[in-house]
Amino acid sequence: MHILFACIEFQSLTGMPMYLYELSRRYVQLGHNVTIVAKAAGGEIAKRAIENGVSVFTDDISDDFMPTPDILHLNEYEPSYNAILRWPDVPAVATVHSQYPCEQPFNHPNIKRYICIRPEIIDKIKRGDGIPASKIRFIPNGIDFDRFNTLNTELKQPKKLVVFAGTIDPLRKKSIVHLVDKSINEDFNLLLIGKKHDTYLDHGLPSNVEWMDSVWDIESYIKQADETAGILLGRTTLESWRCGIPCWIYDVDLQGCIKSVKLHQPPKDIDKYNINNVADRILALYKEVLSV
Repeated sequence: MHILFACIEFQSLTGMPMYLYELSRRYVQLGHNVTIVAKAAGGEIAKRAIENGVSVFTDDISDDFMPTPDILHLNEYEPSYNAILRWPDVPAVATVHSQYPCEQPFNHPNIKRYICIRPEIIDKIKRGDGIPASKIRFIPNGIDFDRFNTLNTELKQPKKLVVFAGTIDPLRKKSIVHLVDKSINEDFNLLLIGKKHDTYLDHGLPSNVEWMDSVWDIESYIKQADETAGILLGRTTLESWRCGIPCWIYDVDLQGCIKSVKLHQPPKDIDKYNINNVADRILALYKEVLSV
């Protein structure tokens, strides 16, 4: 099967690009032909995807160089619109990665199924975007269980360490500021890992707080942590759970205001986040769509 993923960018080491990286890697392992088309693509994630056998292109590539796929797997509004315009006879599924405006799904009859990675997204796309319930499926994010495991997690720092991995952006500002204050009041070290898209960390950090740009080998930092933190049910939470490490989950609204903060222990049903299991569920969805 030739599977084509369409997205805005495939260069960040977080969120949606990592979602596509893990799925594409798994599908190549299973013998499928996989292409990723993005408005912006490059960096380490694109390099690694290509080494895995995935074709990666920017979306200005001519149709002459792009064989018609068997199925489209769409992400975000603009890439979905463009892909359906280019391949109007190819059936599609779409993943909705959050309930935030930037993740508004493209509502189109060619999109036969919509995957929501968290349950709370389902209500939003039904009520706010008019997606019929019959088209919606809940399938969570998948992570690499070979990379993330309990090996060497006993090698902790002398002082408690909390790792927050995520984009440094306005949505996460209130959570990060709260976590910085918490680290001072409770006397623990805090490591913030993520690409900056805002300046609120540029005015000096306390001595117990460190920031570093996004890294590929995030597992080596998670395994040093006593706890991790993140907003909603993000990738870092799943990765830390797989490593046997609890995570502080900040539940935030559309403006990033904190609704609640709670420490969550690793769940017993962690296997549902194994990329192999997630990829199998999505592959079954492709086959369902193609059989209609």
